[in-house]
Amino acid sequence: MSTMRSAAVVCLLLCTTIVFAAPPPPNQASAPSPVNGATAVPTTTVLSWAAASRAQRYDVFIGTTLPPTLVSADQTATSLQPAVLSSGTTYFWRVDSKNQSGTTTGVTWSFTTAAVTASPGAPASPSPADNATGVAATSTMLAWSAAARATSYDVAFGASTPPPLVAQQQTTTQFNPGALAAGTTYYWQVTARNSAGTNAGPVWRFTTTTGAATGTTLARAKVAPIRRERKARILVFPCNAVGARYRTTHNQASCSRMSLVILFEQWVAVDLGIGLRRR
Repeated sequence: MSTMRSAAVVCLLLCTTIVFAAPPPPNQASAPSPVNGATAVPTTTVLSWAAASRAQRYDVFIGTTLPPTLVSADQTATSLQPAVLSSGTTYFWRVDSKNQSGTTTGVTWSFTTAAVTASPGAPASPSPADNATGVAATSTMLAWSAAARATSYDVAFGASTPPPLVAQQQTTTQFNPGALAAGTTYYWQVTARNSAGTNAGPVWRFTTTTGAATGTTLARAKVAPIRRERKARILVFPCNAVGARYRTTHNQASCSRMSLVILFEQWVAVDLGIGLRRR
């Protein structure tokens, strides 16, 4: 009987030990985000990791030196938003897994935050040059020198100031405005862009050529009466437009390089199609 009682006690003790034995320590934390060795990481990044088997809590360490500093103890979440991180800096971090059986030290990971990019420089060296005149109304291409640190450009262009926006975030340093009106002043401005901001250049301007003189324009500019005599109604005109002088009386006209006819007192330049001024 005594032997049976002893056996029962031993069995009870063994069963109790088996049922209530503490679990083994947890596995290591894994699958870090940012990944180990990551670069250009935003300074607002959230650290996270995959849950470790049998882990109940975590201690999180982070710092710029080894070993990193404990910043969160006994947390149950598998992520952490660290305090503001510095740009262009390498950080080391580690997650230790914990349960009632103990702590499993994690692997030390690292990442480097993105460096701050300065704003771009201002566009310069415009073509056509600022205040240029006689610019061709056709086939004119706007161009400028690349701005420091710029990744793209916005272009504003028009016949009024400030000019309207016509292109956004283009990567080239040229813009084709298309056919332009003759004898017109145009205004344009280029704004440089990058991830840190923008930098608007000055408003430039140029004026297109008035174009080749037409026959009408030439005649009006060069043929004009300069003297009229009362009785004979003799009019003397300069033939500068065609390199000669001529003299007319009554209804007949002659000029070595121009033919004229008179209808009453209105003179018509036949070759150039221009009505001359009346008496």
